[in-house]
Amino acid sequence: MPRTKKNDIVPQTAAQELYSIESSLEALKTRYKQDSAPLEARSEELRSKLLAAMQKNRVKTIKLENGDQYIRVPKTTFEVTDERKAFQWAQQNQCLRIDKVSANKILTRTIGVPDGFEQHDEEHIRIERA
Repeated sequence: MPRTKKNDIVPQTAAQELYSIESSLEALKTRYKQDSAPLEARSEELRSKLLAAMQKNRVKTIKLENGDQYIRVPKTTFEVTDERKAFQWAQQNQCLRIDKVSANKILTRTIGVPDGFEQHDEEHIRIERA
């Protein structure tokens, strides 16, 4: 490998080696995406079916023999539907701006949805590994 000084590498050589490495990485990433896509699709399908079954049977947690747990986790979020009304609510609740994170924390503890907001409830599965 030609060098210009004791520890310097020739730019052309470095560029060629970098190209080779990046090409190999890109091929690996492509293969990984192709190999993992069916598994990810099946995982999402089973996750949805598990959540539906847990909801139907009113089960909150499933613990496996290895100690892993599948936990049904509810999530509530609020979307702003009317900026003016939401801003009025924010001012009344000591928010300097319509901060969705702060608004979600406050609104999940209140009864009813104030004007200017829309509530979205969903659940998902959280996996805790032993």
